Amino acid sequence: MEKLFTYGTLQDSEIQQKLFGRILKGKTDILVGYVLSNIVIDGNEYSAVTLKLGEQVQGVVYDLSLDEFKLTEKYEGNSYKIIKTRLLSGVKSWVYVLA
Repeated sequence: MEKLFTYGTLQDSEIQQKLFGRILKGKTDILVGYVLSNIVIDGNEYSAVTLKLGEQVQGVVYDLSLDEFKLTEKYEGNSYKIIKTRLLSGVKSWVYVLA
């Protein structure tokens, strides 16, 4: 299982159902040292996080199978890159940040 910290559309149950074929159960946590902002991709507005010391982003951490984790790579596209970080709770998790 892989841990994925989410802060935007991947928390939406309809998107989870379409992408994974199930509704995910997660735990709230905080991403430290990043700020939440909005970006426009193909005319649609999405959330993104960028590095900013002293800031925090609240989100949800989900456990994903390796196959489910790979699906998120296609879903997120080239506007994001994935990094591994430690959340406020101490959990090590992957998170998509603005590329």
